[in-house]
Amino acid sequence: FIDSFYSLQLTPEFPQSGETVTAEIKTFSTDLNRAEISWYLNGKIQKSGLGEKKFSFRAGVVGTRLTLDVVVKPFDEGPVTKTAVIQPADVEILWQARSPAPPFFKGKNLHVNEGALTLAAFPRFIGAGGKEIPAKNLVYKWTVNNKVRLDESGYGKNSLTAGGGTRFTPFEARVEVSSVDESLKAVGTLILEAASPEVILYEESPLYGLMTNRALSG
Repeated sequence: FIDSFYSLQLTPEFPQSGETVTAEIKTFSTDLNRAEISWYLNGKIQKSGLGEKKFSFRAGVVGTRLTLDVVVKPFDEGPVTKTAVIQPADVEILWQARSPAPPFFKGKNLHVNEGALTLAAFPRFIGAGGKEIPAKNLVYKWTVNNKVRLDESGYGKNSLTAGGGTRFTPFEARVEVSSVDESLKAVGTLILEAASPEVILYEESPLYGLMTNRALSG
């Protein structure tokens, strides 16, 4: 009953592989500054002392599992144990601008003011038995420019097309990916500054057609 007054918070809540995680134990039932607090990773003591309310550690690679235990021994009540399981998963957002580029342009098309973008999430989730979960078998929640895209979110929906972003307001996208049973989660973000579009003119030759090898100037 007493442990219901305690909460163990992780920052970030869904760590990616190798990311630093900060755990913090909180309660309003006692003064934690006077409590003996011990932190364990996979059963091994990592840190202990009076008022040790925070503990930082590094998450493992995708497919590994860390069990974090914190044991609190308040001066005025019995010991309390809280547990969290950390199973890192990764997701990356790749983008493709729906903007034109000069013929034979060797670079990537830029995202321009209010231009459309195609986004695709590439998750890496390792499930039970060490098998990777296919992207089509995961659940996606897309947020674009602080608006949840309900129609484009759901089971297997790892891509969408969106527009927006200006010279003064960057384009922002966020995708939260989870397994069907919500035992694994990952969050990916993307922020893009919009470039200013440019008009390029080419000569239309009666003999050779469109001269795309050289833009007009002056």
